[in-house]
Amino acid sequence: MLFCGSRDFISTQTNKGNFAMSHGLKHKPPNELSNKENETVFYRFIARFFAKLAAIFWAGVRFFTSFLARQFGGNQLSRKLKTSITIALLAIFTVLTGHTVSAQVGSPPIVPLNQVSIPEPDNIGEFIRNKTAAIALGKTLFWDMQLGTDGNVTCATCHFKAGADSRSKNQINPGLRAGDRVFNLAGAPNYQLTAADFPFHKLEDPNNIASRVISDSNDIAGSQGVFRANFVDIVPGSDKDNVTPQPDDIFRVQGINTRRVTDRHSPTVIDAVFNFRNFWDGSAQNIFNGVDRSGLRNPEAFVLQANNRRRLRDVPVRIKNSSLASQAVAPITTAVETAAEDLPIAPLVIDLSDTDNTVRVRDTNGNVVDSNSADIAASTDAIAQSSDTTAQSTRRRIIRRIGRKAGKKLLALPPLAKQLVAADDSVLGAFSKAPQPGLNKTYEQMIQEAFQPQWWDSNMVIRVNPNTGRRRFYRRPRNRPLSTIEYSTRNKD
Repeated sequence: MLFCGSRDFISTQTNKGNFAMSHGLKHKPPNELSNKENETVFYRFIARFFAKLAAIFWAGVRFFTSFLARQFGGNQLSRKLKTSITIALLAIFTVLTGHTVSAQVGSPPIVPLNQVSIPEPDNIGEFIRNKTAAIALGKTLFWDMQLGTDGNVTCATCHFKAGADSRSKNQINPGLRAGDRVFNLAGAPNYQLTAADFPFHKLEDPNNIASRVISDSNDIAGSQGVFRANFVDIVPGSDKDNVTPQPDDIFRVQGINTRRVTDRHSPTVIDAVFNFRNFWDGSAQNIFNGVDRSGLRNPEAFVLQANNRRRLRDVPVRIKNSSLASQAVAPITTAVETAAEDLPIAPLVIDLSDTDNTVRVRDTNGNVVDSNSADIAASTDAIAQSSDTTAQSTRRRIIRRIGRKAGKKLLALPPLAKQLVAADDSVLGAFSKAPQPGLNKTYEQMIQEAFQPQWWDSNMVIRVNPNTGRRRFYRRPRNRPLSTIEYSTRNKD
């Protein structure tokens, strides 16, 4: 955006200059020259300087070849030798003058990043209604402990000090990426790291890579996360999810599970907005697709958009310069996974009739693929799993639609309800309930203030079968709350 604006400015100034010359307007005094005119004077001076330098160079070439001829006993050198000498001297001249030009007209000086404009998406206005509100929502989610399945783990858990993870106990991964399940360094999980443990690949002479290896381990200093468990469902109104603990044959000490540790350490989030991609492996793509980290690599990523309150449409989302958004959705969809949902999403258009009696679902070609009553009875996960197993589409590869449960869970909880927010916080201080924990806003309010209405304002409800991922669409129920497999783009239910 900044560069486009700069080009427009230069174009405008140039047009003004052409207008002045074509109308015979007087030149400004030197002390009133514009930046553009000053640049023109400078480049003319440079051009004259190098023209004179080139003349001196060619005179030097002629003198040098004549000198060599006299030294070798002849008045003339062979034409081939003269040509070779000239080319060699020309190459030297080009390198030297090129270095001079790069030194004089080089890149702008390096400045602190707080003086560099953040690369923003060019279509951010299609999604964000209020930038300040969006920042407040993002910071709240980053710090809210209720986000994790156990009510204790959030983004800031692993990015607390200098934007990274400074914890030193229970931070060892035995090298699971290489298939190694043995803790070489510690002997067991829950180990307390010390400075003497580093580096994990030790040389007799640290300054000589060819020296003898004293010790080597493929263990990794990662970041501890959650205990091993199978996710069952959220519990409306609770920060802790319903899970089934599973015995862990790796992260376990004397029969007791320890928190599992990632196979990579948490990178710092400070200045990460300037990274073209994020994560150590660059898997968080620069273009955010609204669903996962894969960007354009996932052609089956769609987001429901409310064209009006009676119509929903699956649309692809493409937001440039947003690798942090691609990164942000990855941990929560990994930690809170409805693993049984494996049905691919085929883009649909959903309409609620004017009489509120019927919902009609069409594919992108306009073919009706479903039509049902707008009314729907309450349903549980068990009923849905046993009765609704019809595949919605087989044309696309299998993917998982995960993470929506976390959003449903948070909408029913007060933001930061377990944490005290500083009254002088630069972003959230105005909403702090200090000395009580939490904010005086709801997640519903924060979402509606931050995002454009087409991403949350609809009269329809989506029911997702946890067994297949098949979606059914209905009018919002009037006399009952939504179940844990029913979702709305508006209101906390």
